[in-house]
Amino acid sequence: MREQANLVLELGSEELPARYVDIALSYFERELPKILKEVDLSFKEVRCDGTPRRLMIEIKNLQTRQEDREFEVLGPPANAAFDAAGNLTQAGAGFLKARGAAPESAYKKESKRGEVLAAKVFEHGKQSVDILGESFAGLVRKIPFPKTMRWDDSGFRYARPLRWILAMHGEALIPMRLGSVESGTLTYGHRFLSGEALKVSSADAYLSSIRKAHVMLGRRERQNAIVDAANELVKEVSGRMVVNQDLLEEVGNLIEKPFVLRGSFDTSFLDMPKELLLSEMNGHQRYFGVEADDGRLLPYFIVVSASPMQDSAGASAGFARVLRARFADGAFYYQHDLDTGLEAMASKLEHVAFHRKLGSVQNKAKRCAIIAGALSERLELGFSKDAIAETTTLFKADLNAGVIGEFPELQGLMGAHYALKQGVDPMIASAIESHYQPKGAHDPVAKDSLGALVGVADRLDSLVGLLQFEKLPKGNRDPLGLRRIAISMLRVCRKHGWDISLDALLEYAAEGYKYTHPDMEIDVAIVRTFLVNRAVGVLSSELEAEQGKTPPKSLIDGVLERGDDRFLDAYKRALAVESLREDSNETFLTLVGLCKRVDNILTKSKDVEKNDIVDSALLVEDAEKNLSRHVYQIINEAKSMNYRDRFVALAGIVPHVSRFFDDVMVNADDPKLRANRLGLLATLQGLWRDLLDFSVVADLN
Repeated sequence: MREQANLVLELGSEELPARYVDIALSYFERELPKILKEVDLSFKEVRCDGTPRRLMIEIKNLQTRQEDREFEVLGPPANAAFDAAGNLTQAGAGFLKARGAAPESAYKKESKRGEVLAAKVFEHGKQSVDILGESFAGLVRKIPFPKTMRWDDSGFRYARPLRWILAMHGEALIPMRLGSVESGTLTYGHRFLSGEALKVSSADAYLSSIRKAHVMLGRRERQNAIVDAANELVKEVSGRMVVNQDLLEEVGNLIEKPFVLRGSFDTSFLDMPKELLLSEMNGHQRYFGVEADDGRLLPYFIVVSASPMQDSAGASAGFARVLRARFADGAFYYQHDLDTGLEAMASKLEHVAFHRKLGSVQNKAKRCAIIAGALSERLELGFSKDAIAETTTLFKADLNAGVIGEFPELQGLMGAHYALKQGVDPMIASAIESHYQPKGAHDPVAKDSLGALVGVADRLDSLVGLLQFEKLPKGNRDPLGLRRIAISMLRVCRKHGWDISLDALLEYAAEGYKYTHPDMEIDVAIVRTFLVNRAVGVLSSELEAEQGKTPPKSLIDGVLERGDDRFLDAYKRALAVESLREDSNETFLTLVGLCKRVDNILTKSKDVEKNDIVDSALLVEDAEKNLSRHVYQIINEAKSMNYRDRFVALAGIVPHVSRFFDDVMVNADDPKLRANRLGLLATLQGLWRDLLDFSVVADLN
């Protein structure tokens, strides 16, 4: 093993936008191991971190030099490389010289091209500092920044002007150049607290050098420091910082060291909803709220600065003035919404377009009432027509709210708040908010059944309608979020245990469109295919959440091949299969092999006449009698079995199937025996026909 040393690469620039820091560091973490493998340098660990002024790569225990290696090269045909006396010809000698091989290392070797010239080539490993500069430069040029710029005549592009490059492996400089900037051993500290250049003696000394210069390099460290400092400041008012993780990550990427300040605002603003006040603070000002232990918002806020404030009282007053103006605007819209009322907002939905060819949001609400009513009846949820009608009338009303115009992320939540204020049934108010859940892949599903029901109706209506006129998503392009809509709908159905067929769902959606668009032709097939394709991913993620590991895709495909219409049923079958694999993957693999063998035999003999019922009189071998007895025993008990029990029973029959194949000639000369034995296999196949298509299950070793 070659000598090892730590490596550090720092790219110093003008301040990067907050999200650009995460984009670059995620890219480094993904690509660096590939680059180090390409240049054949071993390492222990790669760590990437940064601030708005610097992106840093640290590689622990990186080889300082490649390993020496010896390898074989194949050249021209032997009759061209050697003369009759066995000496190298000009062609043979030229090949060896070009490959850096010594003449004495040449020999003949048989290959696919016949006998050829071969030789052993010895190559000394290169020093890491001689090869990494070019590799790192290529890496940096490919950072997927959303936007880049040029600032000199070099033509090099980066998110912001690049000012310095620190690149060291141990104590050695790694020569590299990006645009007009060459690497060196200098770095810079905090812009306002340490302006002078810092000489770094080695990669190991880098972190301590910049920490002394008031730079907190770790993103997570800065976030924790913000929370700790803020909570210390609000202790005296018996509060705690309201942590908005997205904002915390953004603010953490805007600073190199946090300086935290507490401010206050008029208690009269606390009459507005907590969520509205937090949106004003978080979204517009990048302030954090303060709450009591019971969750009540307190009249204070937290501001994070990139540099220390000389006059903290004056700064606090200035921040408070800006926030007061924002709150005053919010209070105006909020009061106007209360005066208007949710029903009046709902009546104006006819003027809010859902889609140019699908009419208004009010039309959508009418269709959702039809879909939700049919679903409630089919699933026996027990919701009255009046409750469904009121919910679907009001669930999109806050699209016309003034507050939502300023804070669209509060859609649903403000509708629920306004509904409660005007005395709407709390169950309906809750549904107005929760029908949007889940908004993202990792968001929780609506817990209340009415909200979940209306949410499914809403998404189903959108999918069926939009897929008639809009192109299917391709690659990363999905401007209407159709994949997200489909995935959310399937997740809701799964979480609530609603075992309803996709065909029934699509039928209800088509009925809704007949009511508002009687002349519109609905192609439900395209929607069905789209949903089934999404089901693969949802089943995989749901099973991973359930069991902590990702199931093989071929297994999910096999489950859906045997019934993709009922999503919940497919989930239960997939869960049963994974449970069996968890107990004994070896048993499951044996079962897969035997089932595939049965499927293949029956496929090849599809033109052979089989008995519909196995004739016990034609069972002459002990092995086939034994198998028949066990098959019919499972058939008789199958109705009382869940899917896991059925798979366990199948696994239990494996030895009897193996014995059958060992002792019985399926394709017997006697046509009656052959047909009866094929009939027995067909009956056996029926045990798993509706569970899993074993033919598509790949090797799962």
